Amino acid sequence: MIALHAMTARELSDGFASGDVDPRAVVEACLERVERLNPELNAIIALDADAARRAADAAATRWFAGTQLSPLDGIPVTIKDNLLAKGFGATWGSRLYEHFVPTCDELAVARLRASGAIVMGKT
Repeated sequence: MIALHAMTARELSDGFASGDVDPRAVVEACLERVERLNPELNAIIALDADAARRAADAAATRWFAGTQLSPLDGIPVTIKDNLLAKGFGATWGSRLYEHFVPTCDELAVARLRASGAIVMGKT
């Protein structure tokens, strides 16, 4: 079997639908990978592991009940720093905005969340 963190969104969605893959296990695999590699890569500038786990549990419940929001339900994503994501800083690479935390999502992020995608953090 392919490592969970290496599966495509389509493979994950198909795995969720068949019950062979669990959204919580996917999030845990991604979090482990971030913890292991991010100190060297510095690719993730903000991470909310607890919220990601809660969202994964909710997605798993929906998939089990057959009420998934979309094929993206339970798929972990990260958001580029220049897009607004509620609760995550948006610095645009500038110290001027180092303390700016938006109170709402930009449209693309809102649509991802509405589809059940799990916003893990910012890149």
